[in-house]
Amino acid sequence: MNKLYSFRGYILGALALLLLAIPGVGFPSRQTLDQSTSSASYFMLWAPFVLSETLFLLAVLLRILARRSIGEHTRGSSHDADELVTWGVYSRIRHPLYLSNTGIGISFALFHLGFSWETVLFTAVLVMYEIVLSRLEDRYLENRFQDLWRNWKSVTPAFVPIANKRSSHGGSGATRSFLQSFKADKSTWIWLCIFIVLLVLRKVL
Repeated sequence: MNKLYSFRGYILGALALLLLAIPGVGFPSRQTLDQSTSSASYFMLWAPFVLSETLFLLAVLLRILARRSIGEHTRGSSHDADELVTWGVYSRIRHPLYLSNTGIGISFALFHLGFSWETVLFTAVLVMYEIVLSRLEDRYLENRFQDLWRNWKSVTPAFVPIANKRSSHGGSGATRSFLQSFKADKSTWIWLCIFIVLLVLRKVL
């Protein structure tokens, strides 16, 4: 299972290539738009694209907020953490980066495949993969920080903050600026931009 974590980036890359290989839905043509007889049908033509773009922006924002607090803790091919990060967005959810990855992946699937069974299947695989990764990380953090992690877990959901509870168990509370956090993830933004270009070309060519 540790190898699953070590190769997490490659696995996400493989899923991205798989998504590109699936024939997607094209952008609505002018003829199709002209034939739309109601505002509802017109909306449904564009709904997957609007929803995917909104989800993408929210996921990117969540990733930047996570980077403000976590720094470089999750870089590399092995689990490593000098301290348990429980401040910032980590006082609300334990796995914002995995949630961000999931949101970005689903947004790409919606953009490329629309409302289809392929999107549902892709989403299910991605969600299960990120849940497995999150549990591997939980196992590591519990072994590493023991009661400190258990206290944080007791008031901080893994993905969805059901209650407005804040965690304050230790840690320095250090944060970076929004711009510093954005720049710290520049390699991620480059790869995302490349994939977006490939996805658009796949749809129009």
